[in-house]
Amino acid sequence: LGGAEVQDFDGLLAEAIQAAQDMDVVFAIVRLHVAWEVEGYDRKTLSLPACTDELVANTAAVNPNIVVVTQSGSSIALPWADSVSAVVHTSYLGNATGDVIADMLFGKKNPSGKLSLTFAKQLQDIPSHGHFSSESGIVQYAE
Repeated sequence: LGGAEVQDFDGLLAEAIQAAQDMDVVFAIVRLHVAWEVEGYDRKTLSLPACTDELVANTAAVNPNIVVVTQSGSSIALPWADSVSAVVHTSYLGNATGDVIADMLFGKKNPSGKLSLTFAKQLQDIPSHGHFSSESGIVQYAE
């Protein structure tokens, strides 16, 4: 059996924001969990989990030199995109994830590429936003 220590999100959020005030640059790596992106299951929101959006927005408010690295295999909303210095997207990179991200952020590798998905600032920026939900497990795919 596995488990995780119960965390005080408000305390951790305050601690992270306090630390960000004193940094020259903040690198925030935020992600969806791979288990949330599976066939036969539709996410109920495009938002990042828990207080992730709040963490990024509040960190950017105290230190505008923030680079946000997102990790997901599907679209996510980026409501804080205009308040951060840069957004870099990665997918699930396997065992070398940390090394790949560091090489990219510090200029050893060129992160240019084309994505097959759209990352909207908010759900309403997506043409099918009026149909993003399910009712009794049925999703209407329409635009």
